[in-house]
Amino acid sequence: MNWQGLSQLFEKIINQTKSQYPNLRKFIYDRCIGIVSREELEKIRTTHIAVLGVGGIGMPLLELLVRAGAETLTIVDKDIIDPTNMNRVPLAFPFTFGQKKIEVAELFMRMINPNVNIRKFETITSQNIAEVLQDVEVAALTMDGLYSSLVTAKYCREHNIPLLEGWALAGILNARIFMPKGPSYEEVYNFEITKPYDDLTKEDLAMLDDAMLVALSKISRDTIKHYTSEGLRLMGDGYPRRSFSSMVWIISALLASELIFKLILKRDLPQRIAPDIFLYDYIYYTDLVKKGQKRKLRSQIREILTNDGSIQEKTNAILKLLL
Repeated sequence: MNWQGLSQLFEKIINQTKSQYPNLRKFIYDRCIGIVSREELEKIRTTHIAVLGVGGIGMPLLELLVRAGAETLTIVDKDIIDPTNMNRVPLAFPFTFGQKKIEVAELFMRMINPNVNIRKFETITSQNIAEVLQDVEVAALTMDGLYSSLVTAKYCREHNIPLLEGWALAGILNARIFMPKGPSYEEVYNFEITKPYDDLTKEDLAMLDDAMLVALSKISRDTIKHYTSEGLRLMGDGYPRRSFSSMVWIISALLASELIFKLILKRDLPQRIAPDIFLYDYIYYTDLVKKGQKRKLRSQIREILTNDGSIQEKTNAILKLLL
């Protein structure tokens, strides 16, 4: 059976589900009660969430949100599903090869919960960003493409929409929240942009990509130890960045939790607000933020000890630093 036949079959199943399980929402809710309240579940259900990119990170994030009860969603992706997606994209099957990710994603999410309402877009530009993010209350940036990311971050900042970002870094769990009143996307990634985004050339974007890689390498320098020599050689030869399903999906789960508990439910929890970032090595079980803080602290203490001054002055300076 081809995809058209399968999609028609799935639509039939969705319609049957509506009539057979008129209270399907109750099944989704019941096992959640006790971790979240009914009032919080209703907040998740009615909050308009944008998942901008439904690939290896965005697709499992979308499913987690729907299974958590989210019903009002906007998704964006221009890609089709192909065989290279099989190692990490949940809905990559031989029978979905060649199909648009947004179409497959919408159909399967409606199979989970026929009540979901999903708006779909293939691209983000400065011309359509207002339409894409119309009525959106919180957004997750999980797409490739620097131009679209810049346009999205700028619009979110100007229209008071919290923006959550995560990267599929090898072995490193990571998430960062861009709040409208915090540092801008450009500031965090040290971009020097002196012209409108639509005037950026391919060469401009390539230079900005390099700047972003430098910024990412500074926050994720521990990731290199998770690549084998073969993996480093392949990437050095121009092959796509190596990925592994569990590593990518763990990041999706982290983003789902950050988005739900911190940005939608506004639980009183510690947040990594940009330029700060949540970084955890889930292979070596190391909090990389604390590791970086300890490294910085040692450096500061070493500088105090090597400076001129009395023992008492140095002791006071170190105590001030520690306390």
